Amino acid sequence: MKKVIISMLLMVCFGFSGLFIFSNNLGNTVALAISKGEKQPKDVCIEE
Repeated sequence: MKKVIISMLLMVCFGFSGLFIFSNNLGNTVALAISKGEKQPKDVCIEE
């Protein structure tokens, strides 16, 4: 029974760290998209 509780706690801990990493990556990709978005309008103006 103790092993089950320990494994559940480990899964929860890994789940939270995975979620944190995922949200961190999401934040980075959003920041990249915004920085690209700021550069794009200038490129579009040049193309037009």
